[in-house]
Amino acid sequence: VESVVPKLIPMHNLTAVMKKLLEEQIPINDMRKILEILAELAGRNMNGADTAEALRPHLVPLLLQRIVPHKDAVPVITLDPEFENLLINADRQNQQEDLIIDGNLTQNMVRQLSDVVDQQMAESKTPFLIVAPLIRKKLSKMVRAHLTDLNVLSFTELPETKKVDVIATISGADQDEPGSEQGE
Repeated sequence: VESVVPKLIPMHNLTAVMKKLLEEQIPINDMRKILEILAELAGRNMNGADTAEALRPHLVPLLLQRIVPHKDAVPVITLDPEFENLLINADRQNQQEDLIIDGNLTQNMVRQLSDVVDQQMAESKTPFLIVAPLIRKKLSKMVRAHLTDLNVLSFTELPETKKVDVIATISGADQDEPGSEQGE
């Protein structure tokens, strides 16, 4: 610990990183691993949020281990490719700290996600929303404002050895419109 804090990362930066990880329910109980990765990241001049984002791929397996039984597939919600591309393009065009999209799209997406999460929770399962790495952080912030228990992961954070079960695909379209779909 002394070789990393405060030599490579000041205590207030470590605290900010841990807070960000906890906000997204990422386990921080493996301090050895966290400090090793922080030592590798030292000198990259990243803020707390970016450092936490860089740590996530190393810690997500702990989150999955805690929530999903070892032999079970991870219940995942995906975004319709066209909808995901729309979100990526909106983010590129706006270049803001937050993901800015049409209010109706946001409401439809949150309603669809909420329905799936409620259904899964009724079955004692915890689903994960899997998205492109480019929008993971901003979409997570948007989704968590409405659904605090939904973990948003990028597809690069899923361990290759873990099976997944796509339980729903979210389109952002009104559920009554043709082309909107939801898994069982």
